[in-house]
Amino acid sequence: MVKSWDFWDTLVTRCVLQPVDIFEIIERISGITGFASARIIAETKSRAGVVETNLQRIYKELPYDEKSRFKLMGLEIELEHKLTSPIIENTLRLSSQDIILSDMYLGQGHLRSIANSCGISIDEGKLFVSCEYGATKHDGGLYEIVNAVSPIDIHIGDNLRSDVKKARERGIRAEHYQNIVPNKTEKIWYDRGGDSRFVGGLLRSARLSSANTGNNRHDEWEVFSQIVAPILVRFVSWVLCESIKKGIRKIYFLSRDGQILCKIARCLSESRKLGVSCEYLYASRQALHLPGHTSIKESEEWILEDTSHLSIQIVANRVGLSSELVSKISSKYFNATIDENLALDKRKALKNIIRDPEFISHLENESSLALKDAILYFQQSGVMEERQISIVDVGWNGRMQRSLENILKKNGSSEVSIQGFYLGLAKSCVFSSGERIHGFLNDPFNPASQKPWVNRYRGIFEFFLSADHPTVAGYIIDDKGQMGPLFNALVSDEERRSVEHRQAAVLSFANHYCALEKFLGDEFIEQLDYSVDLLESFLMNPSKKQASVFAQYNHTEQQVESHFEPLVKRIRAVDLLGNTRGWSLGVWPEGSYAFSGFGWVYQLRRFVSRIKRKLLL
Repeated sequence: MVKSWDFWDTLVTRCVLQPVDIFEIIERISGITGFASARIIAETKSRAGVVETNLQRIYKELPYDEKSRFKLMGLEIELEHKLTSPIIENTLRLSSQDIILSDMYLGQGHLRSIANSCGISIDEGKLFVSCEYGATKHDGGLYEIVNAVSPIDIHIGDNLRSDVKKARERGIRAEHYQNIVPNKTEKIWYDRGGDSRFVGGLLRSARLSSANTGNNRHDEWEVFSQIVAPILVRFVSWVLCESIKKGIRKIYFLSRDGQILCKIARCLSESRKLGVSCEYLYASRQALHLPGHTSIKESEEWILEDTSHLSIQIVANRVGLSSELVSKISSKYFNATIDENLALDKRKALKNIIRDPEFISHLENESSLALKDAILYFQQSGVMEERQISIVDVGWNGRMQRSLENILKKNGSSEVSIQGFYLGLAKSCVFSSGERIHGFLNDPFNPASQKPWVNRYRGIFEFFLSADHPTVAGYIIDDKGQMGPLFNALVSDEERRSVEHRQAAVLSFANHYCALEKFLGDEFIEQLDYSVDLLESFLMNPSKKQASVFAQYNHTEQQVESHFEPLVKRIRAVDLLGNTRGWSLGVWPEGSYAFSGFGWVYQLRRFVSRIKRKLLL
C-alpha cells in the first residue's frame, strides 16, 4: 500500500501556532517596522499569474534593497529550521517507502534539511514540493503528478481541503490528522495576545513531541509539558538571574527535588551562555539533619516532625538509631509497639524521650559518625571550595539549608556563604529573615510574593519534582574510593521509566522554550508568569481526565520513605460524610473529588466556606 503524508503540521510543526507569527519574529529581530504585514502582501503579489510561488519570488516583491531582502530571507530560512520539531505520533508511523507532499514556497533542499533536523530521513524521489512542480495539493494537481509516478492509496494530512477533500476527489483514501488543532490551554495562551501567544505554540510543540497513545501516559505528558513545565522553567530562570545578581556562579540543586530543576537549569544556562555551573548534590533531610545536629532544642523540629503517621520506628529511623534502643528508652515514659501510630498524648511525651541522657548520647555519637562522611562528600563535590553558592530545593522550612550550614561550621568552613532558593517557603521557616533564603511562589519575607495556597499542595509539588533514584540516607565510599550517596531503597524499573517520562515532558517544553528565547530575548521569560495562575486553577479545579493521571501514584511525607498514601484515590459518597482531615481523601483531595465525579461537591464546599468567612468578617 502506497501511503503519502503532508509535511507541515502533520510530520513537523513550528513552535508558533500561526505560520505568520514567524514574520513578526523577523520584524522584531530585524527592527524593520511593518515587515510582517509587508511579507504577507508580498506573498499575495508573488502568486499573481502562477499556480505556486517560491521564496525568491516573494522576496522580490518586498519594498527593500537587495541586501536587506537577502538578509531577511536568510533569517526566515533560519527560523524555519530552528523553530521546527517533529510530530512524534506520525513520524513513528512513517516508513522509508512513504511519499511526502507539501504545498510550500521552500524547496526540497530546505525541507530535507528541516526533516533531517527533526530526525526524519526522506529517500530520493519521495518528496514532492509544490513550488518545484508548479502544482499544489490545494488544487489537486500535485496528487495527479504523484499518482502518475506511484499511485497513492492513502494520504494523511491536517488540512480539510488540501489533504482530505482534494485527495478523495482523486480516489485517494484520506485520513484527517486533527491533533494539530490547539487544545484549550494553548488557546488560552494565544488569546492573551502579545508575546503570550508564542507560549501557546511552544506548548503545542511540546505536546506533539510525544506519541498520542490515547491513554494515561499521553494525558500525563500533556499535564507535565503544559501545566508543570512552564512554572518550573520560570522558577529556574529566576534562580539563575538572582544568583548572578549576587555574584554567584555555582548553583547546587539538592536531590531529589532538584534533579529535573538541575536539568532545566543546564538547558537555560547553556542556551543563554551564562557560564553558571549547575551541579546536582545528593542530599535529603535524613542525610543533612543528622550530621548537622547541634542541639536537641534545634533538632526537635525534624526529629519529632508531626506527620500523619508517627511511630517509635520512624523516630529511630530519622536519627539513625535502632528501633529497639529507642523503644527501650521510650518505655520509661509510655508503652507502645514499635510501629504504633502514636496518639497525641504519646507524641507529646516524645519530647521527654529525645531529652533523655541516653538518647542524647547515642544521637550525638551517630551525628559525629555521619558528619565525617558528609564532610568528605561535600569536599569532594566542591561545596567547600566556593565562597558563595546557591542551593535549590522545593521548600518548605529551610531546615536542610540550616543543617548544611551547621555541617560547614562544624568543619570550619563557615566562610562559605549560602543563598537558598525554593519553589515555596512556609511561615514556619526556621530563618528569621529573608537575607539568605528566598521563595519563588510563596515567601513569608517578601510581601510581593505570597501565595499561601502553595503550601496546601506540598505533596503534589514534590511529586512534580520526582527523581529517578531513591532518597539519600547518608553517604558511603564506593569501590572506587569516592564518597557517594547511600540510598534508602531501590527504585523499580517501572518507577524509573515513569519518572523519565514525566521529566522528558518537562524538558520538551524547556528545549522548545530555549529555541524560541534565542530569537525573542531573555525578557520573554516574563510571559511565563501567567503559568502560576494556570497552575493554581489546575490544582484547585482539575478535570477528571487530569486527576486520573495521578490516581496510579503514591506519596509519603516521611523523610525515611514509609507509609505511602495515594496522590488521588477513589472516594465514595459515604466517604464525604466521614472524617476528611489529613490524607483521608488522598494527598490531593481536589484530584480525588474530580477523579470520583464529585468535583461539584468540592466547589460547593469552597463556596460555602467563602460565605462563612465573609459572614464572620
